[in-house]
Amino acid sequence: MFQNAGGFSLLLAAAFAVPALADPPRTKTVYLTPISGSQYLTAEFQRAAGATISYQVSSDLATWLAPGTGGAPGVVETISPGDSLTTIARLDRSVSAAGKYFLRAVGQNAVRRVPLDFDGDGRTDCVVVREATGGAATWFIAYSGGGSATIAFGLGTDYYVPADYDGDGKCDVAVWRPATGQFLIQLSSGGTRTVNLGAAGDEPTVVGDYDGDGKADVAVFRAAASPTGTPRLLSIGSLNNPGGTTTDVPFFQTGDNFFPAPGDYDGDGKADFCLQGNGAFNLRRSSDGGTESVPFGTAADLIVKGDYDGDGRSDFIIAQSGGANFQWLIRQRDGATVGPISFGSVATDILVPGDYDGDGKMDLAVWNSSTAVFTVRRSSDGQQMTFAWGAPGDYPVANFQVH
Repeated sequence: MFQNAGGFSLLLAAAFAVPALADPPRTKTVYLTPISGSQYLTAEFQRAAGATISYQVSSDLATWLAPGTGGAPGVVETISPGDSLTTIARLDRSVSAAGKYFLRAVGQNAVRRVPLDFDGDGRTDCVVVREATGGAATWFIAYSGGGSATIAFGLGTDYYVPADYDGDGKCDVAVWRPATGQFLIQLSSGGTRTVNLGAAGDEPTVVGDYDGDGKADVAVFRAAASPTGTPRLLSIGSLNNPGGTTTDVPFFQTGDNFFPAPGDYDGDGKADFCLQGNGAFNLRRSSDGGTESVPFGTAADLIVKGDYDGDGRSDFIIAQSGGANFQWLIRQRDGATVGPISFGSVATDILVPGDYDGDGKMDLAVWNSSTAVFTVRRSSDGQQMTFAWGAPGDYPVANFQVH
């Protein structure tokens, strides 16, 4: 811990003891940075190779918040020149602003959770499903590392819910069958798994790692039955749950006009229950059970899941369909807003976000339903790349968590 004369404190903390997290970041240097006559608390952290760092801020060493939330200072982060593993983190509030704050760095995801990464190379793959009329569904996977696979799995009436359910760093082919309330999973590590959860009318595309063990948990969102009812999240955790007990989490607001938007908004390695509605993203943080309502977006917008800036925390992302092109707007967890970014045709394109370049940041991407071409706007350099895959009439699976 570092204490300075202005009353600010810095706690140089270890990572949480969760298997999905990397080795704790190592503190290299702590110092005060002069900016416009004021002093700002700064620290340099050495992260493990292959890991990212996220941060939490507290004023009492007990209730940790994502930076910039609940009145806590934000964090300004840069990479040390010439050393890609050294991260410089600075509070955005000067020591003269009064108050005592603690900052801890958390090593995120030794195995990064990359959406639709079926070959485990850290990049999203191009995937479409072709549905036979009233019959079987066939998955066509183009691996980003080269090669492809064709897998017959599921029915045309199923929901597609691929994720890494076995924790081996590779996405598993999976569906949810509303007629039976079952998740059917073909594990990349071998074998299949069937999990009973949910009923017709539920929304199963909220699967995620809610217990932080590095494995996706089956989950469904159950909308409120009336304007005075309570939406719920039902999940079956894979961590220390041999009996398959269902966790039933009621939301902290009532109403039937919410849309699911799960993600790891506090950077603790666990998915947070989040709904978008009433003109705001409303979330319950897994790190401390606290709640937030962040004004952003409307019911007419599409909700896109992802970490746009690579800080280990999901950002609030919407795509508006007014005009000829989609307008993407991103509100990062530090409060900064990016956009609007005009990308993708409203008339022909389907949103398929993912990390296609493997830099730890979500790329804006679309699939053209007329030409069957993926177009990706890479976060690494802002350039666009295209890849023809599938055929008109297919369904691009990366769209399954866009609401």
